[in-house]
Amino acid sequence: MSIKKSHFKGNGVAINATDCSVTISDSVLESNATPLSNGLVAINATCATANCAATLTVERSRIQSNGKALYVTNNATVLRNNLWLDNGDSGSSGAYNRVLEFRGKTAQVAYNTFVGNFNSCSYVGLLACDSGTCDAVGNITWGNFPGQSCNDQVIYNFQTMTYNLTEALQPGAGNRSGDPKFVNVTGRDYTPGPGSPALDNGSPTNAPADDFDGKPRPVGGAPDIGAIEAQ
Repeated sequence: MSIKKSHFKGNGVAINATDCSVTISDSVLESNATPLSNGLVAINATCATANCAATLTVERSRIQSNGKALYVTNNATVLRNNLWLDNGDSGSSGAYNRVLEFRGKTAQVAYNTFVGNFNSCSYVGLLACDSGTCDAVGNITWGNFPGQSCNDQVIYNFQTMTYNLTEALQPGAGNRSGDPKFVNVTGRDYTPGPGSPALDNGSPTNAPADDFDGKPRPVGGAPDIGAIEAQ
């Protein structure tokens, strides 16, 4: 199933896929699964049968202000070139909320930007690899857990992390920490600005051919870290 250029808002579960492969592209999912309660999530991709080969791909989409953004138990998940903004829930159901919860066989999280996501600093992670093998490359995480002091809890239990720009430095080749110097956060422009450590510091061999806006990457000697390539 392919979902393109769609807008999901105000649902308990926006997209629910069981034992089927789904590609979500150029779409917006906002204000779903809120207020959060058991079973609610913006994107739910699961396997109910043995030897399930279902996959999930989410690309060039904005996922914003959902109580819980993603829950997967499928065969393989790929998230690339997305903006994940302000997801989380401040109620009691959000306390131990893994905003993106991976329980499938494999997950690749590549060239996304994560800003303003939160739970109650409960040591479960915002991006939580609770089963299978998870890989993160070329992502920006910045300004998550607003008003809290737990920047080391954004990513949990990923086996491989390379060329990411995060609040707290992560082990792995090419990883960096620091302010990505977005062009205009108030105006929702998450392009790395002048002097950003994201510029030209993505993986030289493992990046999508375009960015969140569908514009080519790299522009320069190497791709920029994050969902948006400075043009």
